[in-house]
Amino acid sequence: MFKGIRGRLVSTYILLTIIAIVMLEAVMAESIWQYYIGNIRDVLIQQAQLADNFFKNYMSDSKLEYAARDISDDFAQVSNAEVQVMNSSGVVLGDSIGNFRYVEAQDIKDAKKGKIGTYQGDYLGTGENVMAVSSPLLRDGKVVGVVRFVTSLGGVEDVMHKVLVLFIETGIAVVALVAVAGILISGTLTRPLKEITAAAEKISGGDFKIRLNKRYDDEVGRLAETLNQTAAELGKLDAMKNDFISSISHEIRTPLTSIKGWSVTLKEGADKELLDKGLGIIEKETDRLTVLVNSLLDFSRLQSDNMTLAVASLDLKGLIDSTVDQMRPRAQRLGISIATDIDDMPPIKGDFNRLKQVLINILDNSLKFTDSGGSIDVHAQREADMVSIVIKDTGQGIPRKNLDHITEKFYTAQAKHSGSGIGLAISKEIIELHGGKLSIKSKAGVGTSVTIELPAGELK
Repeated sequence: MFKGIRGRLVSTYILLTIIAIVMLEAVMAESIWQYYIGNIRDVLIQQAQLADNFFKNYMSDSKLEYAARDISDDFAQVSNAEVQVMNSSGVVLGDSIGNFRYVEAQDIKDAKKGKIGTYQGDYLGTGENVMAVSSPLLRDGKVVGVVRFVTSLGGVEDVMHKVLVLFIETGIAVVALVAVAGILISGTLTRPLKEITAAAEKISGGDFKIRLNKRYDDEVGRLAETLNQTAAELGKLDAMKNDFISSISHEIRTPLTSIKGWSVTLKEGADKELLDKGLGIIEKETDRLTVLVNSLLDFSRLQSDNMTLAVASLDLKGLIDSTVDQMRPRAQRLGISIATDIDDMPPIKGDFNRLKQVLINILDNSLKFTDSGGSIDVHAQREADMVSIVIKDTGQGIPRKNLDHITEKFYTAQAKHSGSGIGLAISKEIIELHGGKLSIKSKAGVGTSVTIELPAGELK
């Protein structure tokens, strides 16, 4: 009727209920049967003992052939059972219903041995289920005969039949109620799961705006919350990715447009001055594209965890000095001063080119966002087992809302200067690959400070 989890839950409810009902009703039915059988047996035993006492007290001197008829007739008046009296050989001498057939049953055998015997089973091959109790008739301590009380169990069987029918009807009703309850209860579990599944399918299809209502404060509710958080994060990441692609497209389109424009101009003919200018611009824009493509390749390697380091012993002071010297002409053109304060430090283990790439990215950002007349200070020192490099500028600073995300993948601060938004993300990953840490402090309108911490010893 149902598929999936709901069907399994309902089926489990019903199966467990059926097992419990069958076991309970079987125990109850057996208890009722034994109760009735026990009562009948006790009554017959009492009557048989009473008949034995009557024989001892009042008829012990009489011949058993004469006493048998009196005993069977008299006790038939006060009992619903068939009363039989037989001698020690098993010959029936008296029967309240006139049945003088020879009987050989276990209860009679026991009575002949001087003890009360009981029998339950087929009566004289008729198929009728009976209960029989036999008691010895004693004279001078010797068994001279047997008195036997036999009663049909048909009435008990009829009662048990009615009880079983009632049990079956009750069981069916209980199973039906459990099935209905199971459907309703399972619905409270499966309905949220269906909603979660549908939401997950929409998220996998790119719909990150989907949100789920938390119905219950349980595992399913927490799963819904987690999915909502995942959708929100994926939505944010998707928006950042789109901004990233837009920014990258702009970054690529600008130099390509410039290259194409100058190529067309030079193709139409130009004097040497214009030719030199055009080729210079084409070379510059080509270099820009090369740097951008290399950054994208680095970013791709980082995304797939395929970036490796060419670790070697390096002079950190020499690395910083050479990088600053490389950036200084640009700073001078922009009217920005660069100062360094670098302590003497022992060689460290690291990838020279990757660490230089990080320094260039940070200095490039500082130059982009620092106005003419501003300054950039580079300070490096050893602190215990770490070396610290601090690059501080007097630039525009980063707004607080952007500061926590500035090193995230695909994130761009949407500043007035163009940029791909991957430089700091790559730099952070490279430093972490070295076992270090990159942190940024900034205040809008005041400036930005980037701190790089690297292990002073061997890379682990």
